[in-house]
Amino acid sequence: MSSMRMLIHPSREDLSLPHILHALGDPVRLDVVAQLAHTSDAIRCGDIHIVSRVPKSTGSHQLKVLREAGLIRMVPRGRSIFLSLRRDDLEARFPGLLDTILNNYRTTFAHDEITDSSPRSVELECSDFAGVDGTL
Repeated sequence: MSSMRMLIHPSREDLSLPHILHALGDPVRLDVVAQLAHTSDAIRCGDIHIVSRVPKSTGSHQLKVLREAGLIRMVPRGRSIFLSLRRDDLEARFPGLLDTILNNYRTTFAHDEITDSSPRSVELECSDFAGVDGTL
């Protein structure tokens, strides 16, 4: 039996504009979404830039807020958790919202960290962010 409990994601119909805007209102969370928007593939949790910049408890909270708002999907694969942007669901529910926010973000805040592809010196797993019971 696995110690990690199932990660709950809201359905497309349950996506709420106030929750999405709240989640995107934090610069750290917006950074995560911008990084995920640069790829169509899922990214291993340890490869998200936020992981190396914030304490584990903060990273865990930020990812939980994004997941619960419906912006990201978190899928366990072995000992890792992979994150992906729920672009199709967001576009279907709120057409143009994500692109508008990300375009404004990119022109307003030029973060080289988002496009930084250099390898990280410390590899962390999402399980490092998990609580004792495995929750994120």
